[in-house]
Amino acid sequence: MTELRRFLDATSDGFVALRDGMVIECNLQASDLLGAPVETIVGAALHEALGLPNASTLPTPSPTGSEPAAADVTAVTGAGEELQLRVVAWTTEGFGADTHVLLQDMTAHRRAERQLQSARQELAREATELWHRAFHDPLTNLANRNLLRDRVDHALSRRGAGLLAVMLVDLDGFKSINDALGHAVGDEVLIEVADRLKACVRPSDTVSRPGGDEFAILMEELGDSSTATAAAQRVLDQLAAPIVIDERSLVITASVGIALCAAGDQTVDGLLGNADVALYRAKADGRGCFSLYDPSMQEAALARLELEADLRLALNRGELRLDYQPIGTLKEGRIDNVEALARWTHPTRGVVPPFEFIQAAEDTGLIVQLGEWVLREACRQVTHWHRLMPDVPPVSVAVNVSGMQILQPGFVDTVARILQEAELDPKYLVLEITESLLTEDAGITMANLRGLRDLGTRLSIDDFGTGYSSLARLRAFPVDELKIDRSFIAALDASGDDAPLVAAVIAMAHSLGLEVVGEGVETGHQLEFLRDHACDRIQGYLLARPAPASDITELLGAPATVLRMAAAQAIVGDSDLVSNIEVMEALALAVTEGHDIADVARPLLASVAKITGLESVYLTRIHWDLGEQEILVAHNTGTLQVPAGVKVPWDAGIGGYNDGRVVDDLGFKTYVSVPLVAAGGGRLGTLCGASRDRLRLRKDHLAVMELFGRVLADEMRARAVESLDTVDLVRAD
Repeated sequence: MTELRRFLDATSDGFVALRDGMVIECNLQASDLLGAPVETIVGAALHEALGLPNASTLPTPSPTGSEPAAADVTAVTGAGEELQLRVVAWTTEGFGADTHVLLQDMTAHRRAERQLQSARQELAREATELWHRAFHDPLTNLANRNLLRDRVDHALSRRGAGLLAVMLVDLDGFKSINDALGHAVGDEVLIEVADRLKACVRPSDTVSRPGGDEFAILMEELGDSSTATAAAQRVLDQLAAPIVIDERSLVITASVGIALCAAGDQTVDGLLGNADVALYRAKADGRGCFSLYDPSMQEAALARLELEADLRLALNRGELRLDYQPIGTLKEGRIDNVEALARWTHPTRGVVPPFEFIQAAEDTGLIVQLGEWVLREACRQVTHWHRLMPDVPPVSVAVNVSGMQILQPGFVDTVARILQEAELDPKYLVLEITESLLTEDAGITMANLRGLRDLGTRLSIDDFGTGYSSLARLRAFPVDELKIDRSFIAALDASGDDAPLVAAVIAMAHSLGLEVVGEGVETGHQLEFLRDHACDRIQGYLLARPAPASDITELLGAPATVLRMAAAQAIVGDSDLVSNIEVMEALALAVTEGHDIADVARPLLASVAKITGLESVYLTRIHWDLGEQEILVAHNTGTLQVPAGVKVPWDAGIGGYNDGRVVDDLGFKTYVSVPLVAAGGGRLGTLCGASRDRLRLRKDHLAVMELFGRVLADEMRARAVESLDTVDLVRAD
């Protein structure tokens, strides 16, 4: 016992000896460990010395002493601190029934074990979270591009598993929602779309968001393509239902591209690429639809890539040019603005439609460079016009600005630099922005708009009525005018249902101090409606088609030209004539270059002859005091010659068509005559045409003569070819 005691006293562990469960021996290490004097521990039960409620948790050694018993317990020191102890008990031969107990302090060890376990759990949690982040979209919690590719790769490796399909879903016009309503609303829309997509497919299918407003769906083990196309239709139907956010109802459409293949027959990039090609076709087909990949589509995709590459070169090769479309005032009757429109003539493709290369520029980011080029060229051209025609009221130029441009932090400085280089007063520059740029949280957009206003430029809202803004919101933005979208103007000739809306937009815009432009005006009825409702300006084919700067120069020299032509068109009200460029050109030439009635009449007579096929077309006037009619101006295209200056008796009693006697002896078989009527109803003369052949004149031929007759009558009155007082006293029968 003495040797054992010496040995144990030399260790760092506590030691006690028990007899009948009571402590009979205790070393100093046990005293220090338990925080109690030796004399207090000796004589006490071991479980009491350890602060345990009873002895049931203590180990009970074998009576033979062959095997020590051990147990881990939580003891309490005299100071009330908890200890994690390992209690080892054994009996020793030669020492009777005494039990020896070793007390090992495991507190630090157990604390280290707990810390290690906690660290392991935290690492596992972080690893799980990192994995989830690496393979899931943080906004919608859908699989991201990485996980999509991994699952597509896994599906392709499962040979014999049937067909699999990848479906790409792209939201149409989502950028407009972000721009108009803010990214917070846009995020809510994306979350709702994600939920709807999950409802369209099977639980085993993978719905992912690779990025932006594009989603993807992986479908495996398909019997045929009908399962995928049916799912695509469900997607379109689900997304067509309005999404209500902040009491605002939004309608989302989507374009869907589908690619299918058998497992093992395609690569990940190949399958996803095919789906992207099909998606592009769906967009080209008008959006809001789905398209199933066909190998023939690959050619179109390659053509698109080539177009984008060629567009980059076109900016440096000088292949681009600007056409200009006049914008005329209805009050003053003159052209005071032109819109600059980019045109591209490719060296091998020929003319590339604007909607193709503008979209390509938007997709590739080239729109910023293209827009800057348009702005520079347009400002330079307007300065040239101002210097070329100092006596003509200066014309302004309107340039479309893309959303990508307006979001450039240095855009205002760019505009200022271009204006300075062109030596153009900022007030002659109108920048047209789309309605979608009028956002609630405009940020850099609002800052740039205010900067442009401070610079002195004018701001116009293009295609108003097609976006998400309202007239009331325009009050917060520094804009000067809005252009009513052509779809509303076109409807004026159809059902007419939009007429009250157009009238209301004009009235409300004026109440906000904004000027209004009607876009796409093509008929006299549309012009008349806009004029009656005090629209400020019009733009469209009725006014003039887009043309090179050289052609526009001629129109700017005679500001009233096209509007007077359009006014004459409105009188006739024949929409077929609007598309007859010969009629329009004849009218323009007549009122532009006509110094006297002969100058006015000649282009009109030539146009009548060209359009109708009549051999001889001529204009007469009536001499009331002499009772005769004189051929004032004649235009002859064939052998049928009717010289000017010939006079015949005038007799109102035979209906006013006796001027036909002039050509009666020349063998004509076709004769037509349109009376020229004065303002009060009296006759001024006639516009006549004759031919040796029997012609069948169409209704539009007669309408052309009627139109020209009205213009000529107006010009004759304006030039006092005959006394109006005298004419008005004589009424036609």
